[in-house]
Amino acid sequence: MRMALIDSNANVIEDTWLYPDTSHVPAGAVNFVIPFDVFTGVAAGCAVERPVGVLVTPQIASGQLAPYLDKIDLVVVQFAEPREIQGLSTAQALRQHHDFKGDIRALGNLLPDQRELLVKCGFSSIVTTENHPPDQWKAAMPGAALNGRPPRFEERDSKSAAR
Repeated sequence: MRMALIDSNANVIEDTWLYPDTSHVPAGAVNFVIPFDVFTGVAAGCAVERPVGVLVTPQIASGQLAPYLDKIDLVVVQFAEPREIQGLSTAQALRQHHDFKGDIRALGNLLPDQRELLVKCGFSSIVTTENHPPDQWKAAMPGAALNGRPPRFEERDSKSAAR
């Protein structure tokens, strides 16, 4: 089942990209995401038709992507597990050191509580999973309704300081 795509504010947005491991072509999909190794083989020998999305694992360093960034519209970083930090470094370096302006998308096993960190590191969109649909990502945003939970420490401290 194809999951929803959310933006950096956890709003559901349309996904018109076709990922390499999908067996279902979404309506309106005209853009293709290809694995980085396939892309480099094609890009080295000829002009690449745009738009182009590239799928990378966290082990692919931003420096490996840098020579091709002028040909790429979307970088999809695939996470196998939530604790992988290399993908965060890749996104951050693409934004800060290589000035990449395109979409950087997180895909894989991620948790809604990581949304703020993903955005701070440069991710602009996230493909949600069945286990964590968009409403969970929205509920994890700072300032979301507390739903009966006690306020976080920083919320209590700011309320105490205001007295």
